[in-house]
Amino acid sequence: MDQFSFKEIEDLPVLGRFRKALHVLTGLPFDFVDTRGRSSSQLKPLEAYTPFCRLISQSVSGRIACKKCDLGAIKRCVETKKPLAYVCHLGLTDIAVPLVIRGEVVGVLCSGQFLSFQPAEKEFQKITNRLIKLGVNLSKAEKCYGAIPAVKKERAETIIDLIAIVTEYIIEAERKIFNLTDVLHKDKIRQAQEFIFRHYKEKISLKETADAVHLSPFRLAHLFQEKRRTSFTRYLNSLRIEESKLLLSGTNLKVVEVAVRSGFSSLSYFNRFFRNEAGLSPREYRKQQTSIRI
Repeated sequence: MDQFSFKEIEDLPVLGRFRKALHVLTGLPFDFVDTRGRSSSQLKPLEAYTPFCRLISQSVSGRIACKKCDLGAIKRCVETKKPLAYVCHLGLTDIAVPLVIRGEVVGVLCSGQFLSFQPAEKEFQKITNRLIKLGVNLSKAEKCYGAIPAVKKERAETIIDLIAIVTEYIIEAERKIFNLTDVLHKDKIRQAQEFIFRHYKEKISLKETADAVHLSPFRLAHLFQEKRRTSFTRYLNSLRIEESKLLLSGTNLKVVEVAVRSGFSSLSYFNRFFRNEAGLSPREYRKQQTSIRI
């Protein structure tokens, strides 16, 4: 497709650089997930998880609960196409910023795993029952809980703004590549049309034309549909029909000779296509043109 794929985006160097910078400045992880919540294999966010979240992820029930929470946030991002700060099932704040390219959410940039307040024992006690149900060791969890970063609202909003800047960078890069690709595709279509115009009276194929402009037959066929709103075959035959009209109205050639000289190898196909295009049979068209001249 002409739009960045998830794999192409996760491979962009800017994401790796931003992940490292964000972690150095804030200690927070950074990830790029697809619309089904699958993490980037390149960014490896688990390595930068806060100790508390890393501990929770070691529990199967914990992973399931976190996944359910994250998928709900991703769904909201896809629906609203707006950044979202949300509180997870254990009270930590996470951030999700959708990457919207040409109206479609292609993935979500994520960070978070912080508290909006300083971690304290009384706050930890509020989640102990949930931790027990998740099968998490309480003594380890309490120790890790005390190390969770505390981020005030204003600072959290700044982090969202920084991630949004990254999305704008990606969108701008995609736009430039798309525009360049569009120009190249238009040039390829123009070259293909020129080739067809030079050879439409001959027996030429989609593959032969594609080879002439250094594209695959599949790609050239797709470009004709996308850029010219027609198929390669219909475009080729429309030129042949115009040639046949000139021959029918300006010569006394037999219809079968007109068909061959116009590039059609089958008289029946010529008659059928001509009628579909002109609304008349070749003979009826010749009669009409003769009466007009008289």
